[in-house]
Amino acid sequence: GQNAPIIYELKADVATPMDRIARNISSDYRSLRDEFSKDSFLTQLAPAIESRIKDARSKDGFSVTVSSNLKEYDFNREAFPTEMDSRTFISISGTTDHYAVMFTNGDSLGYVHAPVEEARRQAAALASSRKCIITYSGTLEKSGEQRLQFQTQKVIHLRVRRITMRLERSGAEFVQDFF
Repeated sequence: GQNAPIIYELKADVATPMDRIARNISSDYRSLRDEFSKDSFLTQLAPAIESRIKDARSKDGFSVTVSSNLKEYDFNREAFPTEMDSRTFISISGTTDHYAVMFTNGDSLGYVHAPVEEARRQAAALASSRKCIITYSGTLEKSGEQRLQFQTQKVIHLRVRRITMRLERSGAEFVQDFF
């Protein structure tokens, strides 16, 4: 949650005011009760925010991780479904503004390939728990405000290059690369 406001700024057409970024990433800033204290604290915090934005600009890739309940294996595709498409978004919690991640190649992210024999070896683990952790890794394409679920959100658009799906029970991982 604290990284979303920083990453959003990298490709935003309109910069977010520094006090809004501070409110999203600093509980200390949010807890201040008057504008004079906030102004003094922002003077100290602004260089750290600018430094984090500068550091983020030097990164090649970004990722978002979600917890999910894995749907049934698709034997025809030899893959597990992710339930991802171009309309799907991931809301980011832990911020006062509303941030979300969408995928510019969402329609190709619906499945993670898992050879049937490798998937079959996970049958016992899947019988006791369908929980998995899915990490979508890729490159930042753009950021901008967009109306999602009846409210304006600051949306980070990621082009996914890799999905890593890890089963919580067994720790088994399945990886799908996109080029």
